Amino acid sequence: MPGRALTINAHWARPAVSRRTLGLYVFCYLGLAPTLLLFLYLRIIPILTTLAAGFYNWDMIRPIRVFIGLSNYAELLRDPNFQTALANTSTLAAGSVVLGTVLALGLAVTVNARITGAPIYQLVYFLPVVTPWVPVTVVWKRIYDARFGPLNKVLAVVGLPAQAWLVDDRLALISILIVMVWKTLGYNLVMFLVGLNNIPQEYYEAAAVDGASGWKVFRNITLPLLRPMLLFVVVISTINAFNVFTPVFMMTSDIQGAAAKLVRTLVYDMWENGFRYFKVGYASAEAAMLLATVLVLTLCVQGGSLSMPAPRAAARGLTLHAILLTAAVVMLLPFAWMVTTSLTPSAEILSPSLRLWPAHPTLTHYMDVIKAAPWLNYFWNTVVISTASALAILLSSSLVGFIFAKFAFPGRNLLFIIVLSTAMIPFESYMVPFYLQIKALGWVNTYAGIAAPLLIMSFGIFFMRQSIMTIPDELLDAARVDGASEFYIYRRVVLPLSKPALGALAILAVQNAWAFFIWPMIVTSDRSRFTMELGLAMFQRAFTVEYGRITAGSVITVIPVLIAFLILRRSIIRGITLAGLKG
Repeated sequence: MPGRALTINAHWARPAVSRRTLGLYVFCYLGLAPTLLLFLYLRIIPILTTLAAGFYNWDMIRPIRVFIGLSNYAELLRDPNFQTALANTSTLAAGSVVLGTVLALGLAVTVNARITGAPIYQLVYFLPVVTPWVPVTVVWKRIYDARFGPLNKVLAVVGLPAQAWLVDDRLALISILIVMVWKTLGYNLVMFLVGLNNIPQEYYEAAAVDGASGWKVFRNITLPLLRPMLLFVVVISTINAFNVFTPVFMMTSDIQGAAAKLVRTLVYDMWENGFRYFKVGYASAEAAMLLATVLVLTLCVQGGSLSMPAPRAAARGLTLHAILLTAAVVMLLPFAWMVTTSLTPSAEILSPSLRLWPAHPTLTHYMDVIKAAPWLNYFWNTVVISTASALAILLSSSLVGFIFAKFAFPGRNLLFIIVLSTAMIPFESYMVPFYLQIKALGWVNTYAGIAAPLLIMSFGIFFMRQSIMTIPDELLDAARVDGASEFYIYRRVVLPLSKPALGALAILAVQNAWAFFIWPMIVTSDRSRFTMELGLAMFQRAFTVEYGRITAGSVITVIPVLIAFLILRRSIIRGITLAGLKG
């Protein structure tokens, strides 16, 4: 039957161990060894080093480490910057999780109401998800600009005073929260659609026979049966929110933003302590606090019960379309503003009047941007790193997933738990010791150094294991009867039958690598090794007030991603859907 593991004698003490059993042991351990060694070096050692370094007074300049016990943790609790960072991160996490979950669930229920054009709405909502964080924050920063941003121009049209969206620290936090919800809403919506589509229609038919409808059906049928997916969305959203860095760094990093000390988050504070002030021990203690906070919150969410307010029965037809269309416009407006601004002459951009389209469109900004930065080089670097990441993840995840899915051997469960547990530990929590390891290898400013954290994926192994478990064991047994080796079975039977899962995992790996920002910024200062994300970020800092150039650079950065998404949109959404089902 599908999912049955090939049983191997696990008692080493028994004298009679067949040659075939020993051969299977050898295949399992040799197949696992390369990936487990990578996990040891790229995940476990940096995590353990982070936990240990928090007890030392240690910087990157002097090699001497002085044991100081809990002094770093005591200083953290007294540090006003840490207190601000913790409060800001908690506010952003709570706001983005609650708003992102409620809005996504409401839109998912509306999209799932069998109305015309539902796939188009789903496509529009998902556009921000596949757009990397750097161009998103670059565009939104210009939208929020107090003097020339379109948001304040709209307020002026309706007679309201302009707001210092990114200068006032309280408004800056709210502004960043809005961007976080806008960026992640589409992902949550797709996950909820997966959950809604998996609810058997028989329940709703039985409820209709009993005369139940509207909010009673939602409260008593939809919400309880959607709880596993609701937990998944909340856990993933919580982890991502507590590791927010790019919006804070990009939107508060110059004169157009509030003071970084006022809107800092935990990851920003940790990055500053570790890589600006070289306080490795202090930053490691902060990372341990971040790790503990994420794990505790995750366990609390998983162990608790989630409830949401039941919506009132929605009107059909035009009302549903009005809701979905309004949300779609909100999703598309930043993209539209980015394109129109990139085509607008500088004089018109600085005009106080609000224009939906430039009076005299021009390509001057694009020509200036192409001359100012080596975008083709940035693009090539990103392609190389993304391809290397995808190939490494596909190879390791498929083979290790096959071994974990179809064999039982000593230590299997323990090894699988160790691998899977690293998926819950954010990279940002151990990036300081990780950098020191990469530096010791001489990989700073190299492709290998940039790609190192992207070579393995805990979720990829879990994902492939779940997929391979559905392959009937009879197919594998038939190949063994014909004399096929286990590696031959993996190559000729398992991989061909796993093509949909491999395709989905490849898309997830490329998307993750393409949008990676914080690590390339840390590990490379050589402009010839910049990725698209890092290149745009540095370009923005060089041309802070030149909106035309900045938005043209954003368009250049986003175009490859959007083209790939439009071509592969069904595969991408199917991959995200499969990930939700396997998760």
